[in-house]
Amino acid sequence: PVAVTGLAFCRRKRMGSFFGSVQVRSGDRAGVIQAAEKVAHEQRQTCLVGPPLNGWIGIYPEQGGQDASFAQAIANLVAEDVLHLAVHDDDITAYWWWRQGKLLDSYWSAPGYFGEELRESEEAHVGQPELLAQLAKGKAEELRQILARDRPKILEGKRLRALSSVLGIR
Repeated sequence: PVAVTGLAFCRRKRMGSFFGSVQVRSGDRAGVIQAAEKVAHEQRQTCLVGPPLNGWIGIYPEQGGQDASFAQAIANLVAEDVLHLAVHDDDITAYWWWRQGKLLDSYWSAPGYFGEELRESEEAHVGQPELLAQLAKGKAEELRQILARDRPKILEGKRLRALSSVLGIR
């Protein structure tokens, strides 16, 4: 703490961003709301559901949308594409993509971040730009560049913004 004219200001280490969302590729907001209400009730959570934007409806679960189980439960209830996007402490970008309840693709930008015992399973989440390009009007090369794990260290929120932009998610 630093005392300044009787006030104490505490300096703290700045933490990175934590955020996530569930994106449903649908124009049926009522159906998405119904699925979100069911999952929120089952998981004893609250969430916000946004309006359709560019063909996507965003669901924003509590706890910053860090838990992919909410998205997986939504994917089991709707026929449309469901994408869970997350950034953890600006050190990790991750996504999971389901269609009709089946996991099609997943990505984890920093394998081993939470410990070596998780590295092997996290390494498997490489992302498949050619497959994900189905959601991005064929922009596989842009996706490949965004998802490259060997690029210089960046704040992962920037990677997620780039990914969202290519996918048309606002």
